[in-house]
Parts: sequence; C-alpha cells; structure tokens
Amino acid sequence: MSLGAELIGNPDKATDTQLVWAPYFRYVFDAKGKKTDSVLIAAEKTLTQQFRDYYKKYERINRFEIGRYITPYGNGLDLGNGFTWTFDVSDYRTLLKDSVHLAAGNWQELLNMEFLMIKGTPPRDIISIRNLWNGNFNYGIDNDPIDNHLKPITVEIPAKAKAARLKSRITGHGFGGNEDCAEFCGKTHSYKVDGTKRFDKLVWRDNCAYNPVYPQGGTWIYQRANWCPGAEVWTYDFELTPYITPGKNASLDHDVENYNWNGSGSTPYYAIEDQLVTYGAPNFTLDAAVDEILAPTNNNMYARMNPVCSNPIIRIKNTGSAMLTSLEIKYGMPGAEQSVYNWSGNLKFLETAEVNLGAFAWNGSGTFMVNIGKPNGGNDEYAPNNTFRTKVNLPPVMPEKFIIELKTNNNPDESSYTLKDASGKVIISRDNLDANTTYKDTVSLTNGCYEFRLKDLGEDGLKWWANTAQGSGTFRFKKIENGSVLKNFNTDFGAEIFYPFTVGKLVGVRDYIFESKTQFHIYPNPSSGQIHINLDFAERKTGILEITDITGRKIFSYHIKNTIAEGIEADLKHFPAGVYMAVLKIDGEIQTRKFVIAK
Repeated sequence: MSLGAELIGNPDKATDTQLVWAPYFRYVFDAKGKKTDSVLIAAEKTLTQQFRDYYKKYERINRFEIGRYITPYGNGLDLGNGFTWTFDVSDYRTLLKDSVHLAAGNWQELLNMEFLMIKGTPPRDIISIRNLWNGNFNYGIDNDPIDNHLKPITVEIPAKAKAARLKSRITGHGFGGNEDCAEFCGKTHSYKVDGTKRFDKLVWRDNCAYNPVYPQGGTWIYQRANWCPGAEVWTYDFELTPYITPGKNASLDHDVENYNWNGSGSTPYYAIEDQLVTYGAPNFTLDAAVDEILAPTNNNMYARMNPVCSNPIIRIKNTGSAMLTSLEIKYGMPGAEQSVYNWSGNLKFLETAEVNLGAFAWNGSGTFMVNIGKPNGGNDEYAPNNTFRTKVNLPPVMPEKFIIELKTNNNPDESSYTLKDASGKVIISRDNLDANTTYKDTVSLTNGCYEFRLKDLGEDGLKWWANTAQGSGTFRFKKIENGSVLKNFNTDFGAEIFYPFTVGKLVGVRDYIFESKTQFHIYPNPSSGQIHINLDFAERKTGILEITDITGRKIFSYHIKNTIAEGIEADLKHFPAGVYMAVLKIDGEIQTRKFVIAK
C-alpha cells in the first residue's frame, strides 16, 4: 500500500510504503489435508478512509494543427498501394523537437506519416509561434453570430522579431440551408491589424474536379469552401511584417462576411485554425530556391499533370531579401545534355512563380533534375536549395497511327478535345459536337512527345452517377489495323482527361501496354439497361465475360481472345430492374462487379 501524504503540490506522489494484510484465518490441517481447526489473526491497526477535495494534475498541452486533409469518398475508390500527400510544415519546425504528441483525427483509413527534415539554413529563423482562433465556429446564427467567438486578440511581438506571418487554415461545413452554407458557399474572410483591414480572402476551392484522387463514389467534383474530398486543405499565409512593430503589442482580428442562416439543413460552421508566427531578419540577400517540380514527377499530388516527356513545369521561390528579377535554370536528366532557360520577372521575398520550361533530352534514367543559379546576374548566397531532383515515369508509348474515338453524351456542348505536339502545335481538335454521336479521328504521328486533352466544361466527365440526365459517353484509343481497343479511358474523370504520350521513344515495342494490373469498369451504374464494360490488361489475355441475374442465370457472354483491352457494350434493356453480376474469368482468376438496372 502506498501512502500519499504530500497534499500540496503533488497529491498523487507516494511518500511512504507499508506492507499490510487484512484480518484472516490461519487453518490447521490433518494428514489428509482436511481442515480441523482455525485461528483468527486479528487486525493490529485500523486505517480510516477519508474523502478530501482533490485536483487532478494534468500535463500542460499546447495543441497546434500543422496540416489538414479531408478523406476521400471510399465507395468505388481504389488507391492501389496508397497515395501520398505532402505538406510543408517548416513554420512549425521549432515545435517538432524533444517529445511531442502527434495525432490525426481520422477514423477511416490507415495512415503512415513521415517527417523529412532538411538540414540547413532557412530563409529566416522562427522566433515564436502561438495560436489565435482555433475550433469550430457556427456561422449565420442570428442570436449568436460568429463575431462573438472571433473577437480581437492582442498579441505581443517579440523585441527580436523582424517579421511576422498570420497562418489561416479554414474549411466550411454544413449545407441544406440558404446558399448551402458553409460547405458550398464562398464567403470572404477579412483580417485586421490594429483595427485596419489588411487582407481579404474568399474561402473557396475551385479545382476539385481536377483532383488526382478519382473517381470517387460521392460528390467529389463539387467545389467547396477550401476543401475537396481526398485533398489537402490550403493554408492562407498573410505577411504582417509591414504592419507590426517589434517589442510592441498588436491587435489582430478575424472577421467573416455577414450571413443569416434560415435554419434548414445542417448547421453551417467554419473549422478555423489561425496562428501567428514571428521571424528574424532574412538570412540571405540574394538567393533563390527550386520550390517544387510539378512535371515531370511521380509525385501523386501532381498526377493530373503527369507523366510528361517535354515542357517541364517547376516552381521557384525568392528566398533572399532583394527583389528577384532574373534566374538561370538548367534542367534535364542526369547523363544527358542539360537544357537552359533564362527566367525574368519580379518576385518579392518568399514569393513564388511557376515556370514553364522547354524541351529536354530524354534518356530514360528515371530521374529529372533542375539546377538554378545567377540570381539577378549575381552569385547565389545559398547553394543547397538550388538543386531539385524527382523520380519520373516514362509516358505511355503509342503507335504512329491510331484512332481517337469519342462518343458524346446528352451534353455535347461541354466536350472538346485537342492533340498537340511538344511545340504546342495543334495536330487535331474537335468541338461543336452533336449529342450521342460517335466521332473518330485517325492520326498519323512522327516520333516525339504529344499531349492529348479531353475537356468537359460541366466538370462531371462523360458520365457521373449524380447527373444521370447527361447520359453517358465513351472515350478510347483504337488500333488502325482491326479497330480493336488500345486504351479505354474512365469516363468519370471530372474536368478533363490529360494524356501525354510518346511515339518512337522506345525501340522494339511490340505491344502497347498501359496498365500494371487488370482494370474492370462498368458504367453507368445504375443504368436503364444499356451498359458499357471497359477491360484493360497488363498483358494479352484470353477468357470470357459473363453477366448473370440475381439467381445466377446467365443472360450475356462475351469471349475475350488474346487482347490487351476491350470495350464491350451490352443491351440489357429487355431485362427487368434488379441487381446483376458481371463475371470476368481470365487465366483461372475470377473478378466480379455488381451493377443495377433501374427502370
């Protein structure tokens, strides 16, 4: 038994220990082990239990959100071996030391998290970081407006701080009321310093239909209040440096555009995490950095822009205090001749710019590299951030001649496509299309890099479960010789299909393989009975596709003969509404897909 006698300061700390026993009987046994007598061993002392006022000692915890990600709709989603999202958490590096508790508020997927620490000198040193407004705040409530909870905060700017930044991470939630706020309405948030409005920000995410995590089962294409299903949340950074004085106090305020909720649907609210970070002076006067390679790369987050074999896109950053006006950029693959691009512009400290580069020599090394130098024609003060390397995948290889086949849906005015070569020259394009019509274009190409882009202005693809009124279309590449399918494209693609490819880049290619594993898709689902089945294989396959009703009765079959892709149409309109199964039998393996006929 442990005795806690230190009631002030550490009431849960043991100060002494005694070995004691409760009263008990000592028994006497005969030779056969039977009890014959007993002796009571009585208590020598009595301990009295008393109840006193007590406080529980908690470890002090300062919670900081360092990033936010919204999980995707899982229905029909296939992430393969997983998907990686990358967050720059450099502003929190002073917190990521010693012992910290890390938590992710996720109850759906298994997550792996890694921190990549970059040893070196940052553009500026962090002096302090503190939370400002943090939590979920109801929005549009007449008798309790959000301003009641986002009140001005007075903060002290450290005397040795030379700069400051306000970080604001906001997502809107709740819908069904007027304007579908706060998830589906864009509202402006304003930020004041010492009573003067310095920044306005429309809290809105307008690129959900370009999400690299697709297709998803839910309304993944809809634009939302700074979030998309299966995507990182944008952090808004506001530079406060011109408006603060080191060693003085500053009043900060976060305001939200006025809105009155009508009480319908779910309660609208904003999830807000605002923080103040202060810094020392810039560590460099003349310095630039390669911030990211957007293409070519095998980074999942830029999958919609890749893989490419020409016209790279990079992001540069000015990491010096002087205005950045020019930069020499060398790029290419290790072991190949490097290309050179001379950039000019105007970037303030920590501003970024995307740079579109020209052609480069491809050698199949699997790595792409960028090196920058000569900022403003001078010497770069910090070399470690001048070079960036990324792993790349070879774009698909297409034959010199093939057929582009598009079948439109009920909204043909939304669809158009363009094929360009590496110089940007348009090889072929189509728009002003008719509804439910099949278009075929035969292309004959020379060796080189090409980019094909099929756009949908409605940003809901050629078919989408939530817009059955548009019907469904198909899109595929076919062989010239016999019209067989080269490549099927998933028609639930959101805003566009971007498909870079090469011609003649690989020697000795006999089969044009575009998938690493079997792809088996049925659409639309549910349907009125006219269904499309796309099959793409990692190698030539032979087998059979069968469709059965709920009782197991076979109602349709299609033989697959030594092919890498098939596009199958099945007319089942004369069968009753219900649940059906498509069964793919290939090389001893069986895959099934369930679909519904609704009438």
